[in-house]
Amino acid sequence: MKKQKRFISYKATLFLGIAILLLLVIFSFGIYIYSDWKKTTKENALFETENLIKRLVQKNDEMLSNLREYYVLMSESDSIKWMLDNNITYNNYSYYKTSYDELAGNGLFNDWILGFTFANLKTNWVLNNKGLFTVPEVFNKEILENLNREKTEGRNKIYWKYTEQETEINKVDRNYRVTLENDGLNLIMWLPSASYNTYAFFISKINLDTWKSSLTDLLERHHEIVVQEENGNIVFASNPEYADYCRQDAKLPANLLISQKTSGILNWKYTVFYDFSKFTPGYKFSFILIPILLLFSVFSIILGFFLYSPVDNLIKEINVQDIQERKNEYGNDLDLVAGSLRTLKNDKKVLEKIVGQQQIRLMELFELRLIRGEVKAEECNEFLERFGLVRNSFFATCTVVLNFHDEETIDVVDEDALCLRILQELPQDIKSLAWMPPLYTASAIFAIFSENDEDLLLKKITAFYDGIKESAKETANYEVLMGVSGTQSQIMCISRAYRESLNALASGKDPEGCNFYVSQEIVSAPGYDAHYEEEIRNAIHSGDLESCYHATDGFMTYLRGFSGRDHELLVCKIRFVNTIWLTTIELGLNLQDVYPDGLVSVYRELLNTAELDHTRRLIKRKCIDPIIKTRLAYLENNSYALLSRIQELIAEKKGDITLAECADILGVHPTSIWKLLKTEKNITFTEYTEEYQLNEAKRLLLETELSVGDIAKELNYGNAQNFIRFFSRMTGITPGKFRKLY
Repeated sequence: MKKQKRFISYKATLFLGIAILLLLVIFSFGIYIYSDWKKTTKENALFETENLIKRLVQKNDEMLSNLREYYVLMSESDSIKWMLDNNITYNNYSYYKTSYDELAGNGLFNDWILGFTFANLKTNWVLNNKGLFTVPEVFNKEILENLNREKTEGRNKIYWKYTEQETEINKVDRNYRVTLENDGLNLIMWLPSASYNTYAFFISKINLDTWKSSLTDLLERHHEIVVQEENGNIVFASNPEYADYCRQDAKLPANLLISQKTSGILNWKYTVFYDFSKFTPGYKFSFILIPILLLFSVFSIILGFFLYSPVDNLIKEINVQDIQERKNEYGNDLDLVAGSLRTLKNDKKVLEKIVGQQQIRLMELFELRLIRGEVKAEECNEFLERFGLVRNSFFATCTVVLNFHDEETIDVVDEDALCLRILQELPQDIKSLAWMPPLYTASAIFAIFSENDEDLLLKKITAFYDGIKESAKETANYEVLMGVSGTQSQIMCISRAYRESLNALASGKDPEGCNFYVSQEIVSAPGYDAHYEEEIRNAIHSGDLESCYHATDGFMTYLRGFSGRDHELLVCKIRFVNTIWLTTIELGLNLQDVYPDGLVSVYRELLNTAELDHTRRLIKRKCIDPIIKTRLAYLENNSYALLSRIQELIAEKKGDITLAECADILGVHPTSIWKLLKTEKNITFTEYTEEYQLNEAKRLLLETELSVGDIAKELNYGNAQNFIRFFSRMTGITPGKFRKLY
C-alpha cells in the first residue's frame, strides 16, 4: 500500500505541473490578445463615435428641416390666408378648425409639436392649442413685446429660438388658457411670408422630450451626449457629470473619447462621449481562449480519470469493515466515503433532518391547496393531525410583496429571486410566528396565523411585519408592503382570507406599510374612464411599444385612485385587457399566432394578482410585448404590398391626398405610412405626393396639348397660379418655359 500511496502522490504532482504550465501559456497569450484588442477597440471607438454623432446631427437636422418646410408650405395654404385676411370669431369654427389642424401638424409631427400659437395682430385674435381668444386677453404680453422687438431688430421672417424656462407655468391657474408659451425650442414665423409688412406671427413649440429621446435612442450604454447652445450653455446632457468636460479648460480623463459636430439648423454643438469604463469587451478574446480552456479541461478530465480510477475501483471492491480498518492508509478520499456510509447508516439526526424537510414541503403544499380551496373538511382534519397543528379559534392571513416605485422596472425572474432570498434568509424566530411555514406563491410571500385570542393574533401579525420588513431591508435593500385579511373562525375560509389580503394590498390606505382588509360593501364606484381604452387602442394601432407602456402606466395610476368594490376593480382590469385583445383582432392578427399557449393562463394569473405593480408588469410582459412583436413582424412582411397600395392610391387621387386620408382609406396608422416611406424611399409622404404631381405635370406638358390652366385642373389645383408656383418651386422654371425648352 505504501507503493500505491507514492504513485498517487506522483500523479498529483504531475497533474499540478501540467496545470501550471498550461495556465502560464494561457496567461501569456491572453496578455498579447488583450493588448491587441485594446488598440483595436480604441480605433473602432473613434470611428464609431464619429459616425454616431454624424447620424445624430443629421437625424435631428432632417426632422427640424422637415418641420420648418412643412410650416413654410402651410403658410401658403388657403386656410391660413383666410386667417390672415379675416376677423376670426367663435362663429367661424368650420374655418379655423382646418387652420387648427394645419397648425398642429396634421398628425405628421405629433411627437415633435408640444403646442402652437397663431396671432393676427391686425384683427387682434389669437388661436393656439388651448383655444381662441383676443390679443387684449393675453396674460403675459411681454412675450408680444419681445417678438415685436426681435422683428424690428431685423430678424428673418422665420427663425429658431431657444429660451430656458425661468418659472414653471401653473396649468391650474385660470390665466393658463390665455398665457403664451415660448420657453424651450420654438420655430417662429412672421406672416404674411410674401409681404414686407407682416402683421401676424406663428410659434410652434418643439417637444424637447421627443428631441432628447431621438438622441438617446441611438446611444449605447457606453455613450453619453451633451448639447450646447451657441453661447456655450448646456441644453441637454444625458449624464450631468459629462457637462463639465465640455468647458474649454476641462481636462479629459483617460477613459473618455469625444467627438463633436455643430448642427446646421440650430448652430448647436453636439458632443458625444465614449466611456471605455462602461464598455463591455467583445467576444474576440473569448473565441480564442475558449478552445484553449476546453482543451485544458478535457486534458484535466482525462488525467483525473487515470489518476483516480484505481482508487475508485478499490472503493467499489472493498467492504465496510475493510474501510473502517484501513481508512488512514487510503487517505482523505476513503475517509470521506467511510464517513458518508457511516452517516447514512447510523446518524439519526441526518435522517430526522431529511424527514423534517419533507414535512415542511408537505405543509407548504397543504397551504397552497388551502389557498385554492381544494381541501375538504375531512381531509383537513387528517392533515392537521399528521402535522401536529392545533386548531385555534381565530385565523388570519397576510400577503407580502416588494415595494417597487412607479419609475422602477424589474424583471419577473429577478423579482422571484429577491422574494425567495428574503424568505430563505428570514430569521427562524420570525418564521415561527406563523401557524404554518411561510411560502412563496404568485409573486408574493404568504403566511397563515392562528390564535385563540384576537389581540394575541394581531400582536403576532405586527411582529411578523416588523421582522420581515427589517430582514428585507438588510437582505435585498427593499421595502415591503403587507396586506392582512380579516379575522376568520374556520380554517376552511383560508381561501377567502387570501383574497382579502390581496385586496388589502390593492386598496390599502398606507402606501408604505401594513394594510388591513376593510369590507367595501358600502363604497360606491366612480364611472369607468374609457379614455385609457382609446389610448391603448391607438398605441397598438401605431405599433409603438413605448406608447403602449405609457397607456398601461396611466391606467394603473387611475386604478390606484379607484374607490369601487373589489370585484369592480377586477372588472376594470379585465375590460382593459379585453380592449387590448379586441384591438389585436381588429388589426387582423390571429390570437393563436400571438399566444400559442392560449389566453387561459394569462386570465388565470390576472385574476390571482391584486397588487397593481405586479398587474402592470404582467400586462406589459404577457399582453403587450407579444402583440407589438407580432404587429411589427406583420407590417414588415407586408410592407411591399402596403407600398404598392399607397402608390396606387396617390395615382388614383392625382397626388391630391393627405397622409391622414391615405391612412384612413388603407386602415393603418399615419405613422406606419410615414415610417415605410422614410425606410423604403427616404422621403416624406408630402414629398412623395409632390414628386408624383411634378412627374405627372411634366408628362402632360410634353405629351399633350393641354393648356397650363387645364393641367392645373387635371391635378386638382384650385387655380393656375397655385400650380405655376408649385412647378416653379420644384423645377426653378415656369411650366410654359419648361414646355418650350423640352
